[in-house]
Amino acid sequence: MSIPRVNRQAWSRGLRRTRRIRFRDTVPLRRDRRDLRRLLRRAARAVRSERQAEMSALLQRLAAARVPLSAVVPGPPGAGGVVVFGDGTRLLLVTGRGDPGLRWLSEGHRAAGAPVWLVRAQPSFASGRFRLWFAAPGSARPAELLARVGPVAG
Repeated sequence: MSIPRVNRQAWSRGLRRTRRIRFRDTVPLRRDRRDLRRLLRRAARAVRSERQAEMSALLQRLAAARVPLSAVVPGPPGAGGVVVFGDGTRLLLVTGRGDPGLRWLSEGHRAAGAPVWLVRAQPSFASGRFRLWFAAPGSARPAELLARVGPVAG
């Protein structure tokens, strides 16, 4: 872990000559570095679990209210798709490679002409993913989708 430091003379001339400051130089004692890393990891875990709990509550609300799915649009490059619900909620779903579940949501529910809604959402706190079950009125069993769920930026 190092922070780039620009030489002031090189910066004023527009040159990219840098010198690195190492984490070890910034916090010289090993015990202090270990404590600082432990605090940073604890803070990151707290933020991650808080986001997971918020997303879980939102998904449970959507499932309980049986809000229909209105559209699935392509997401940012390298990500999955953006799922738009009937109440205006937009969620980014990132699935594993080759998972046909998102394609079924985007193409299959329009072909059937029947509304599709979120039946159930089960968080997997170890992996940071959610098991989502979507159902249509004529389907025999709900379609399961394992995805990372997050808010849409912008």
